[in-house]
Amino acid sequence: MTYAIGYGDGDINGAKVAADNGFLDLYYMQDSGRYGIGQGTSASTILLQQDGDKMKYWTKDTSGGRSTATARVVEHTVSIAELKSRYFSTAEQRATIEQIASKLKTGTSE
Repeated sequence: MTYAIGYGDGDINGAKVAADNGFLDLYYMQDSGRYGIGQGTSASTILLQQDGDKMKYWTKDTSGGRSTATARVVEHTVSIAELKSRYFSTAEQRATIEQIASKLKTGTSE
């Protein structure tokens, strides 16, 4: 759900297509306690971490022609209630999220 806001322009279907094609990975970074979710590049990956009733997430700002190597990292915050309201309130939305989650490739980073 956070990925849809961070990189999907609010559309969960981009994440669904990536997951359906085996391109969406989820990993846990032990050193920072954050999760990463993306398609294998720094430009397509967001970092996220739950903070109480909110999700913090970080994206790279590649506007102005910046490369991902020089892009600054931008922190965002969204409430879990908003995420649930936007992406997990109907049976169809819940089924889509569960389908995406079941297809995520997972791992751990040190």
